[in-house]
Amino acid sequence: MDVVSWDNYPSIDTPVSMTAMTHDLMRGLRSGQPFMLMEQTPSQQNWQPYNALKRPGVMKLWSYQAVAHGADTVMFFQLRRSRGATEKYHGAVIEHVGHEHTRVFKESAELGQELIKLEDKLIDSRVQAKVAIVFDWENRWAIQLSSGPSVALDYVKEVHKYYDAFYQNNIAVDMISVEEDLGQYDIVIAPVLYMVKEGHADRLKQFVKNGGTFVTTFFSGIVNENDLVTLGGYPGELRDLVGIWAEEIDALEPSHYNEIVFERSFGKLSDTYKCNILFDLIHAETAEVLATYGADFYQGMPVLTRNKYGGEGGKLIMLLQVQIRPLCRIL
Repeated sequence: MDVVSWDNYPSIDTPVSMTAMTHDLMRGLRSGQPFMLMEQTPSQQNWQPYNALKRPGVMKLWSYQAVAHGADTVMFFQLRRSRGATEKYHGAVIEHVGHEHTRVFKESAELGQELIKLEDKLIDSRVQAKVAIVFDWENRWAIQLSSGPSVALDYVKEVHKYYDAFYQNNIAVDMISVEEDLGQYDIVIAPVLYMVKEGHADRLKQFVKNGGTFVTTFFSGIVNENDLVTLGGYPGELRDLVGIWAEEIDALEPSHYNEIVFERSFGKLSDTYKCNILFDLIHAETAEVLATYGADFYQGMPVLTRNKYGGEGGKLIMLLQVQIRPLCRIL
């Protein structure tokens, strides 16, 4: 792949961390090399239900966010507002008035001058991260197209929960593919790793043996790269790594909650948390149980476990719908 680019048009309610994650996802497509911010509006969009103006400074702020996450270009759509058709109200550097004496033009010009001064320090630079989150496109599509277990399961939203936890604590994250070398990382997180491709489980096991911390979640290790179930019990090829057996998977309507109960504190985690959507009914084999379900017929069964694999070097945590922000402080 020669060039990676994307168009950044967040909705008014898009979390800032979701935009940051998408920047990092673009950077990860070429193993950390810079990407292009191909499009953004300098002022406002035109296809949202409510097309608010970017307040003074916001365009510049979001442009620098892209640069900080690995962009080598900051570009706009469009240069001049069109007179007709569907995008005549889409923001532009040059407004319908046709001259440069506007707030948007001045702010765009200021950004350009600032970036020129920084180019020798920023162009082709790299982000250094010790935490990686696995994002696998085929895994996303397989979950999205799966007939069951729940229409409420959204792979991107689940990944974002973990990314946001690190973002809120100002910890840099690489978004990586399943083929990426793991040697540079201290922590690797693979949320909802439903599809385990050939060789990936072996790389994860070696990573943990070498002292890394691996975190995964419910609905992981279910199928291979052909979307065929790995027989022998969930989570398939990850079973000895995580030290559990998932006997069944309960899927409830999102308004139905169970509880995650900690009988003793685990870092910042203690007391009780809510969980919903999917519920792995697991048996601890070699894993240590850290928390259990608080309700339903599987009350008392493990919901959060930790397993050591390959000696004293590595550790692994298995999660299910736990409040993740406090957890990232203790990994």
